Amino acid sequence: MSVAQAFALFCLLSGGNCIYDPAAHITTYWPAAGGINGSGDYTVTASGREVEEGVTAACGPGIAFGTKVYVGWFDSWFTCWDRGSAIEDGEVDVMSKELVNVRGEVVWVIE
Repeated sequence: MSVAQAFALFCLLSGGNCIYDPAAHITTYWPAAGGINGSGDYTVTASGREVEEGVTAACGPGIAFGTKVYVGWFDSWFTCWDRGSAIEDGEVDVMSKELVNVRGEVVWVIE
């Protein structure tokens, strides 16, 4: 069992609402390389929060701001505080200098 599967199982067994996707589209973005929100302001997300490397994720429109998302590729948790015009539900774009464009395990914890 992978770490992502274990998180999803624990969430469901504890009464939480989780979505497990074994093959989500995972990409990264670095605001200083092109901006976010199309505004040219590289420090603020679509939710109004400041960008934080290793914390901020851009998620599709069906995922609420504040949703926690575990990304197996990074073995780390992120929070959906941003949007992206090309990001659809089932995709996550995490704020990182490391360039990634892969399919991998993701767990969204819906509150």
